[in-house]
Amino acid sequence: TLRAGGEVNDKLAISVYGKVRYMEGYGLISDFDGETVTVPKNDGSGDTTIVNQYTENYEKSLAFTLGFKLKYSLSEKTKFSLNTHFNTMNKGHYTSYDLPLSMSDGFARNDVKVYKDANHNRIVSNLRLDHTFNEIHSVFVRLSTNYEDDYQKLSGGYSVSNGIVDIEVQDNLSVGINDFSFGANYRFVNFDVHDVHDPNTVGYIEPSANESLVGFFLQDKVRIVEDKLDVLVGAKGESY
Repeated sequence: TLRAGGEVNDKLAISVYGKVRYMEGYGLISDFDGETVTVPKNDGSGDTTIVNQYTENYEKSLAFTLGFKLKYSLSEKTKFSLNTHFNTMNKGHYTSYDLPLSMSDGFARNDVKVYKDANHNRIVSNLRLDHTFNEIHSVFVRLSTNYEDDYQKLSGGYSVSNGIVDIEVQDNLSVGINDFSFGANYRFVNFDVHDVHDPNTVGYIEPSANESLVGFFLQDKVRIVEDKLDVLVGAKGESY
C-alpha cells in the first residue's frame, strides 16, 4: 500500500494512493491432483474411480487499487475538486451447473464444474465545481460516473457491465431565518449482460438496456431557535 499527497501551493492540493494484493488461492488436495482419483465406496465394499473436475487453485486473485484526489482554487470564490478511484481484480472462480442427461430410466442431471479467470473492474469519478457569490448565496455543479464490470457464478457464470453518469446542480440561498436549497439532477444508466455460459438456465428478456432519470427538489430550512430548533420543509420529484 502506498499513499502520498499534500499542498503543492496555496491553490492546489493533490493526493494519490495505490494498493496491490495477491492471493495464490486455496490449493488442490494432493490426493486429488489428477484427472481421476480412486476413493473408497461409502458402503465399504471396495474402491471406485471418479473424475476430478478441479484442476486449478480456487479463488486465486490479483487485485490493484489506484486513487487520485485534486483540489484547486480558481479564485477566492470558485473551488474545483476531482476524485477518482479505480480498482480491478483478476480472480479464478469455480462454478457449477446442471447438464441434463437422457437416461433409459427417465431424466437425470449431471453436475458440471467450470473454471474461469474473471476480471472485476470498477472506476468511480466525481468532478465538482463550487462558487460562492456572497455570504448568503452559493451554487455547485457535480458530475459523477460509475462504471463496473462484474462476474456472476450462477449456472456456469456470466458477466455484467453497468455504467452510470450523474449530473447535479444545486443553488443555496439564505434569506432571514430561511435557508433555501433548489436542485436538479439527471442520471443515465447502461446495463449489459453478456458471456452467458448456459443461456438455457440464465436468460434475460433485455440483456442490454438503458435507463434515465430526471429529478428536482426544493427545501427550506427554517431556524426557529438559533442552534437549537430547525424545521425542514421540502419536496422532491422524479421521472424515470
